[in-house]
Amino acid sequence: MAAIRHTLQRDVFQPNDEHLLAIVHVSKLLKKKKTSFLCIAITTEKPICVSIYQVKKTDKNVFKKKRSWMLSELKSVDGKNISGDTHEFDLQFDKVFKWFAINLQERQNFLVVLWKQCFKHLPKQKPQFHNLPEEWIGDTGLFVENEVAITPGYVEPVEAEDYLVLTDREEQDLEKLMSQCESGISNAESFMENLAKDLSILDGENVHSVLASEQQVAQLMVQIEAAIAEAEQVEARLDSYDEILCHIRDTMEKMEEKNLLIEVANQNNQKLLSEVEHVISQLDLPHKHQMALIDSDLTSPHGLQNAVAAGKALLAAMNAEIHPALVRLAAVQEQRKRFDKWKTKFSQTISRHLNNLFIHLGNDAGETLSFHASDLTLPKHNSIHRELEVYTELMHWCKAMDRKAYTALTKVYTNSLSKLYERDIKQFFEEAKQQISGMREKKGKGSGSNQDITGKLKQQAQNFGGPAKSPQPSGLLGLERDQWCVDVDAAERQRFDEVLERALAELEPVCLAEQNFCVSFFQLDVLSPTTKNTQTTLDGLGTDSKSETDAISTASLPLKKMEKQINEEVRRMMGDLFGCLEPELVSFIAYYEKMDSLFVFQLLHVCVGAIKPTCNVSPGYRFIP
Repeated sequence: MAAIRHTLQRDVFQPNDEHLLAIVHVSKLLKKKKTSFLCIAITTEKPICVSIYQVKKTDKNVFKKKRSWMLSELKSVDGKNISGDTHEFDLQFDKVFKWFAINLQERQNFLVVLWKQCFKHLPKQKPQFHNLPEEWIGDTGLFVENEVAITPGYVEPVEAEDYLVLTDREEQDLEKLMSQCESGISNAESFMENLAKDLSILDGENVHSVLASEQQVAQLMVQIEAAIAEAEQVEARLDSYDEILCHIRDTMEKMEEKNLLIEVANQNNQKLLSEVEHVISQLDLPHKHQMALIDSDLTSPHGLQNAVAAGKALLAAMNAEIHPALVRLAAVQEQRKRFDKWKTKFSQTISRHLNNLFIHLGNDAGETLSFHASDLTLPKHNSIHRELEVYTELMHWCKAMDRKAYTALTKVYTNSLSKLYERDIKQFFEEAKQQISGMREKKGKGSGSNQDITGKLKQQAQNFGGPAKSPQPSGLLGLERDQWCVDVDAAERQRFDEVLERALAELEPVCLAEQNFCVSFFQLDVLSPTTKNTQTTLDGLGTDSKSETDAISTASLPLKKMEKQINEEVRRMMGDLFGCLEPELVSFIAYYEKMDSLFVFQLLHVCVGAIKPTCNVSPGYRFIP
């Protein structure tokens, strides 16, 4: 067993800085063939830690720790028989382990060392020991580690001690003793006898000294007992202080938790307050803007300025960035309803005013050709554009907030202005026809009506080819060879070129001016406004509004498709405004075709190079002579 103990100390415990105190060769109660070693080990460095290990020997003859328990985990020890003759004993940790010791002496040694370590390191939480002989565990009140009663045959485990070097005084005393006993070297027995005599003399003197100091020893014992009593009082007071400190510590921990909760609540309140202030600042609409939305005065510059500012404020409030959870608040929903009411009222006011204005401008006679008798000039409507430019932002607001009203206003504008352009273009081409025929009389202001001019032009066209019994066909096919070339003066062709070039030059700035105005006024270069469109934020979970659908579909369109759609939108509106341009131009060409059919081929070449639909910065029609 000594060899096994040495091997275990060297291979298992020494690498972990532990010292082996006791060992017992055991097996489980019902499995006696499978043996192992129960070991008690203590750390060599502070803090001191005592552990119980189960060590088994592997197939390669190597000892290895299988289980380990801290000494504090031990709950009870049961020796099974108070006589100490049994091989069985139980150790209870998290569960009860039943062991069978191979050697009774090892069992006794193991249980005694276990009891000593528990008494030494676990004075308050010492486990319970049952069915052990009284002489093994002794009296706990008078127990001193170096004075434990040992039963016969018990061998105290010897712990390894460090080598102690003799001091100078001890070395001198030893030399003095050796010098007095010269025979110590030659006769060891004589030297031993002398030492025994001296030792007996010293023991006798020690006994006499102890007997002489019996009273002092009694006084010392009394003082020791008083010191023990005082120590117990101090210990009891320290225990009470410890309990108070534990109570204070628990109270402080609870207060700290409460402080943390209060701090978290304060932070949450501050965040809530800031969020509420942010929502209020975004959804709050000043009273002056509310009055401007409800009772808008679009006829005066000051009222128009207030209406534009109120519309922008309402647009910003309805498209504010608000968390979806806050949208469900009753206050936000009520404010949304107010916004809807103000938006509807303001949109109706804008629609009514602009609708009347468009109709009025479309019915206004304005400038006519009678003011330009000497030159072929198409009247321009810059005054209408200037009058409508002040309402541009309101029209943009309608496109962003009320697409239905915007579409209706667009139709009213195109219907009204198309009548105005139709009147001007018809008069313009009638004037051009008169200049081609060479029969136009100079007229001042207040010239005849369109019907008079048309009747005269028809008569001039019939008389242009000379008297004839039957009307001549307008085309070349079906004519005789001698009639293919009509006798047309070169000056007439030159006059037609000049009139056509002049007509195209007059049409281009008018069309471009109207196109630029429509793109800017109706925001045709933007498919969907840059804002979120009609309260998509306030609607929370989403609505079925057409504006939101348009915004989502527009955002997903590629760039080329967006440009194509913008071009189509501009072309459509310009086509509605100048719907009479193509028929009048065809009629003008057909009018000259009756005079000179061969020259129409040159006219075709001129028209192909002159009329080009282009898409520059502002897509639409552009006329280049």
